[in-house]
Amino acid sequence: MQLCAQALILRDNGYRCEEAVAYYHATRQRVRIAIDETLIGETFHAVSSARAIAARGVIPPPLVDSPKCPRCSLVGICLPDETTLCEALADTVPNPQFSLFDDGDGPSSGGKNEVPLRRLVPARDDLRPLYVTGHGLTVGKTGEVLQIRERNKPVQEVRIGEISQVNLFGNVQLTAAAVQGLCSAEKPIAHFSYSGCSMASPREWA
Repeated sequence: MQLCAQALILRDNGYRCEEAVAYYHATRQRVRIAIDETLIGETFHAVSSARAIAARGVIPPPLVDSPKCPRCSLVGICLPDETTLCEALADTVPNPQFSLFDDGDGPSSGGKNEVPLRRLVPARDDLRPLYVTGHGLTVGKTGEVLQIRERNKPVQEVRIGEISQVNLFGNVQLTAAAVQGLCSAEKPIAHFSYSGCSMASPREWA
C-alpha cells in the first residue's frame, strides 16, 4: 500500500507508473508489484481508515508481544509495553498513578491507599551495573563469568564479581545458569521494556 500511494503521487504529478518494485535487503530479492485497481482500492480504504482513526482522537491499542516493535523507530513514543501494563493495573491497583504529577486522588495524596516509597540506596563505587540492550541477545554463564551472546556467538564477557546488578532491556534472554549464578552472588536482575521502563516491581522479584 505504501508503494501504491507513492505510485499514485507520481501519477498525480504527470508520471506514468504501472508497477513498483520492493527490495528486501535481508534476502536480496526484488518483488514487482502491479499498481492495479484492486491494490488502489485497498490503499484508498487504508487511507480513509487512518483518517477516521485520527479524527476520533483515540489511540488504537498497542500490539502485544509483536516482533515488529523492537526495531520500530516509534517504540519510544508508542510505549506498547508500558501502555499494556497500565491498562492491566487499572483493574487491579486502587488509584494507580500513571503520571509524574499527582492530581490529589492518587496514592501520593496521603490517603489510606498510599503506596510506601522505596528507599533508594546508591551502588557501591567499586561495582558497575551491567546493561544489556541489544535485540535478541542471550546472557549465559561460564564459571564465574557472564557471557553475552548473539546467535550463539560471544560478543562480550564480564565477571559476576565486578558488577552490582544486571539490567535487561527488551528482548534479551537470561539462561537458567545465569539466573542461579546471579542469585547466589546476590546480584539483582532488572527487566525493562525497550524504552527503559521497569516491567516488574521489586516485590515480584523478591
